Amino acid sequence: MTYTFNAEDNSATDYPNPYRIENWLLLLSALMLVAGGVSTLLSARSYLQATQDGLATLAAILALACFALGVRFALRALSQLRFMIGRNSPRGLASEVPLGQSGIGLGSNALMQALRQQAICFPELQTWISGLLMSLIPSLASSPPPLQTAAIRHAQALVGMLAILLSMGMSLALFEGSPYEGMVSWLYLPLTGLSLLMPVAKSFGVEELTDDNTEGQQQAWKLLALVVFAILAPVALPRFMPVVDLPVLWSAPLLLLLAAMVTSILFLASLFAQPDNVTQTCVSYEQATFSLQGPPAQLWLQMQRDCQANWVNEIPNRVYAWLPPATATGERGSFAGRLLEETQPVLSGVMTDGVGGSWRGVWQNKYARYLSALSIWGMVLAGLTAMMTAHAAQQLASMDKWESGRALLLLVAVGLASAHSFQIGHLLLSRLYFKSRLIWLETEGHFQSAKVKVGNQFKSHLQSSTQVTRVEDASLRLWVADIVTVAFGKDEQRYVMAMAPADGFARSNIDRLLDFAQQQSVVTAPSSARDMQQLQHMGKLDHAMRAAATTASSPECIK
Repeated sequence: MTYTFNAEDNSATDYPNPYRIENWLLLLSALMLVAGGVSTLLSARSYLQATQDGLATLAAILALACFALGVRFALRALSQLRFMIGRNSPRGLASEVPLGQSGIGLGSNALMQALRQQAICFPELQTWISGLLMSLIPSLASSPPPLQTAAIRHAQALVGMLAILLSMGMSLALFEGSPYEGMVSWLYLPLTGLSLLMPVAKSFGVEELTDDNTEGQQQAWKLLALVVFAILAPVALPRFMPVVDLPVLWSAPLLLLLAAMVTSILFLASLFAQPDNVTQTCVSYEQATFSLQGPPAQLWLQMQRDCQANWVNEIPNRVYAWLPPATATGERGSFAGRLLEETQPVLSGVMTDGVGGSWRGVWQNKYARYLSALSIWGMVLAGLTAMMTAHAAQQLASMDKWESGRALLLLVAVGLASAHSFQIGHLLLSRLYFKSRLIWLETEGHFQSAKVKVGNQFKSHLQSSTQVTRVEDASLRLWVADIVTVAFGKDEQRYVMAMAPADGFARSNIDRLLDFAQQQSVVTAPSSARDMQQLQHMGKLDHAMRAAATTASSPECIK
């Protein structure tokens, strides 16, 4: 990854840092975890002094786990202290055509269709959870795909966690006091762990959702299986499985489940407070016919000069399609050309806009309030992890191996929930808005070759002959739109969320191109000062030669 710097352009560092509040919470969490790790290390030191090597090793492992999570939080916060957007950021809406080459970049056709149809394409999902969400929140249907993906994944996870919680409650009521209670309670630990990991692994828009109902059917069967297990297991387990003496472990899966549910609820509340739906899809469109005495590719050079005059901060436009209208060899034929450019996207908004990144301003904004609460929840869980680790390390001497394992699983559950809260909230914190302008020029028509001669062939000593490509009544179309795009990270994919017309820009560019076509010359003649000087001498010499010839042919000279 590179960063392009220009000494005269300081706009790259003028943007507010969207991670300012998250950084403070991450650093506080790291501080608490490091403190908990130090306290645990002191307990390990006391065990080592008492020659209890096994307990010292276990306490040291707990301390290292605390340190690892704390260092991870600290490194992430430190890497986000400085927020800059270079001249080569953000990513383009399509693949760019290299300078000096022609072609159409991958994804350019989709942009052209969006401009032509004045509409933005979104996937239509047919899963059961997507139908439920979009009926409750219609604006979600036109939200960016990463938000749709995150909302559906977390809603699925939340429904699954509610089913697990219901099944766990039924199992607790039916198995309480039985010999199988410990074994059944341990079975819920991997179930709650999977419900926690699913939205983390699939909520960042990396994996696109499909409209296949297979996944929804699979989840429905899983939920049904949980209910069936909770009802039939009290009767089936004593008949088909032996009793395994395990300590009761309802606390770890229940704590993990409740923490993950709170995290998903806060995430969905923040997402639905600002769904980012499309509100405007208007485009400026101009069409004209032109005649040109010359190759039509000259129009592309003129349009390139016009686009360069509108560079933002002297940053070249992103060229997604560059196909000059080429004329084939021959006396006549057809031509077509395409040009698609985007001006440099300029950051126009982040999560902290309107709140100044301050705590007081954040709590006055509904969207930021939920999102900050999600990060605060992660910090609370991190502090709880540190305190529980330090307390468990002090009580290791009075625990048996099963109680030690239960305490270790509890700590892992709370630590994972803390990391989970910070991780999924980062998606919405990274939401950045950019403004730019899309320009699409298209032409097509027919050409004929002609030869133009200028000058009197019998009397003039100066003649001109030019081979001309003649174009009559060709079509010229121009689409222009001021667009707003959103990206979840400065180097992540951008999505078009609004298109506004730019009628003045489109009309003035069409007029300049038509005027440029009309002003093309078909006469080849000397134009430099040196050429004029040489022609003047040649004219004097020609005049002298004419005078000499006239004198020689006069009657007096003949006599």
